[in-house]
Amino acid sequence: MNARTMVTDTASGQVKWLANADVWLNNPQRRTYKGGLRFLPGVHDGQSDVYNLWTGWGVDPQSGDWSKMKAHIKDILCSGIPEYFEYVMNWLARAVQKPSEAGEVSLVLRGARGAGKGVFARAIGALFGAHSGDCDRPFRSKVITDSGDRDHAVTRPIGSA
Repeated sequence: MNARTMVTDTASGQVKWLANADVWLNNPQRRTYKGGLRFLPGVHDGQSDVYNLWTGWGVDPQSGDWSKMKAHIKDILCSGIPEYFEYVMNWLARAVQKPSEAGEVSLVLRGARGAGKGVFARAIGALFGAHSGDCDRPFRSKVITDSGDRDHAVTRPIGSA
C-alpha cells in the first residue's frame, strides 16, 4: 500500500520517489471510466467510459447428459417433491437466462453434512465462474418482514405457507 516507485522528472532530470498510487493517478495513459462500473452480461461492445464487471460464463456451452445432476436436484435437494423441483428449475433458468437482473430470492439449502448441497452449489458456481462465491462462515443479517420485525427471519421450506 505504501510502496514507492522511482521516477525521473522529465523537465529537471531529477530522480524522485513517489507513491505508486500517485504515479498511477497522474499517468496520462491511465484508463478512466467516467461512466462507472457496471455489471452488463452479454454486452461486449459497450460504452468505452463504462467498465463492464461481467467477465463471461465459467464454462462453455456443450451438449451432454445431465441426468445425474437433474436426479440429484430432484431426489436429493427437493426430496422428490415435484413442486420443489419445478421451483428450483425455474430459479436456475431465470439465473441463466437473465444474468443481468438481480435475483429476487436466494435458495437456502439446509441439511446434514454430506447430504449433497455442495455438489449442487459447486456445479452452479462453476457455471457462473468469477461471478460466484460462497458463504463458508455463519453470518447474521437484518431482515424487515411484512410484520415489521427487524431482527430475525423465519426460514421455511420452498412452497410452504
